[in-house]
Amino acid sequence: YEIVSRDWSSDVCSSDLYATAPVGTGKTLVPAGSVSDGNGGANYDVTFANADTGSITPATLTVTPDAISVSYGDPEPAYPFSVTGFVHGETVGSATGYVAPTCGSAYTDATSVAGSPLTIACGGGVNPGTAGSAADYEFSYATADLTVVPAAVTVTATRTPVEPVSGDTLRASATFTAPGTVTGSVRFDLYAGDACAGDPIDTETGPIVTGEATTPTGYPGATDGWYSRISTYLGDTDHDTAATTCEGFRVRKVATSTK
Repeated sequence: YEIVSRDWSSDVCSSDLYATAPVGTGKTLVPAGSVSDGNGGANYDVTFANADTGSITPATLTVTPDAISVSYGDPEPAYPFSVTGFVHGETVGSATGYVAPTCGSAYTDATSVAGSPLTIACGGGVNPGTAGSAADYEFSYATADLTVVPAAVTVTATRTPVEPVSGDTLRASATFTAPGTVTGSVRFDLYAGDACAGDPIDTETGPIVTGEATTPTGYPGATDGWYSRISTYLGDTDHDTAATTCEGFRVRKVATSTK
């Protein structure tokens, strides 16, 4: 809060100090100085007079929200932000009258992946959130993006018949646990052996209808032995791909009676 000036023609160096520091107009300037005239200042009779023309304008605090990524269907997140621009060692805890702003966006748990990114803004007014305030500062607000990514999906597969015997047609179906409505299709891979190894002996893709997908035709005429299956959800705009773990099962011989 010091203004320094020098009159080189008279070798008078003066400085003006504000009587008080806070922001405002009509501030009293208190001058002081010295004379370098080679004669210890004896060549000049200097009088310093106060002036009430000083003005201290607010420093600017910049509020910058963090970029955020959420999964489709998540609840509205918190909106963290940083504040920079404090002067004279002040902080959010010491600046006179500091009230923190808040930030926000138009996000809801129904916002789709295609509907993002959304703008995170702060400060209220035409922006989301509320304005910040501090005695000696004004606020400037930056923006950031909120991005929605596809949600995770849990696939639950069911096979029929549950205890197959030779000659049966092996079928499968899948249901899903996920936010929103899961759409798209499921690939059903059937393997010989119990470890889902090698190439599948049968692959079928079934569309999801009212939350469930099934094998369109199934694998007919199974012989006795071990089989295994993986069911893979192929994803949609708002949901990520997902697969079941490998499930092994036994097809048994048809029981015969002896006389």
